[in-house]
This record gives sequence, structure tokens and C-alpha cells, in this order.
Amino acid sequence: MPLKEAPKWFGVSQDTIYQQRKRGKIKIYKAGRRSVLNVSEVQKWIDDTYYGG
Repeated sequence: MPLKEAPKWFGVSQDTIYQQRKRGKIKIYKAGRRSVLNVSEVQKWIDDTYYGG
């Protein structure tokens, strides 16, 4: 999933994604010039953070 679409799908800001990347919770990948996220990794982080994993 493109990074710029994450706020729409997950209800978190891009800043939050970048903060979690710095903390090692989410990985941001490069696909050419685009920054992309692995949907299952983001969903796991959300589940762990908000629903106790």
C-alpha cells in the first residue's frame, strides 16, 4: 500500500507512521520512487497497540 494512502485506510497520520518507523514498529519499503507499507505489518501494529495484540 502506498504510504500516502495509509491515513485513509488505517485512520492514522503519515507522521504517526514515520514515528512508528523510528521506533522499529513499522517498516517502510521503497518501490521505485514510492514509499510503501506492508498492510499486514501495519494491521499488526494497530492490533497490538489498540487492542492488546
